[in-house]
Amino acid sequence: MSAPLRLEGLTVRYPGAPPAIDQLDLTLHEGERAALIGANGAGKSTLLLSLCGLLPITSGRAWIYDTPITPKGIKRARQQVGFVFQDPDDQLFMPTVFEDTLLSARRLGEAGAEARAAEALRRFDLLRLRDRPIHQLSGGEKRLVAIASTLAADPKLLLMDEPSANLDPRGRRRLIEALKRADRAQLIATHDLELALEVCARAFILQGGALVAAGRVAEILSDEAILRRCDLEKPLSLRPCPRCGMTR
Repeated sequence: MSAPLRLEGLTVRYPGAPPAIDQLDLTLHEGERAALIGANGAGKSTLLLSLCGLLPITSGRAWIYDTPITPKGIKRARQQVGFVFQDPDDQLFMPTVFEDTLLSARRLGEAGAEARAAEALRRFDLLRLRDRPIHQLSGGEKRLVAIASTLAADPKLLLMDEPSANLDPRGRRRLIEALKRADRAQLIATHDLELALEVCARAFILQGGALVAAGRVAEILSDEAILRRCDLEKPLSLRPCPRCGMTR
């Protein structure tokens, strides 16, 4: 089976600026959960937007499964992708929580759409908000609704941009458990390195749009030289206890 995501020399450049993504080679395997890590401005959001066809690819090639991300192929590619935007206000536009989730569930057809939408909301304890207008939600509630709506379409590949931002501890835990249960390839751009450690098997670190490190997530996030170079800090769970010197 072909890889859910494959990039060869991918370059994305804004007009009059250096490359935001620079000659990127990357492969995401079937069922793999991978973290996309980097400081602000490293190119994480730009990469995800280009994979959805929302930003044009300047050069190089990219495929979602066997479908090239090109002007001719992007419609078919998008049918296999669920994308969670960094700002949920860019994603939610139906009047109520259930209507937004139902619209996404209908990508799989009308039959069973209401049940799929309800189950996606139940997974995040959001059924109590099903009739709530979107504009009345808190920032964290909007984020969970956006994630639930994306999962209601049962995408083959899940792309997420800072999914844990603005979530309280309970909402963050529901997110982590939902991602661990979701049996599909996932590429998660995040500053939440503890989430990356718990959810993902691999990590890719971007700096200046270039891939500077890739490997097992715990090994990458334990490498202090790479982290310093990329303006990142080791997660607390990988730091030694100041009293006993042991790590978790």
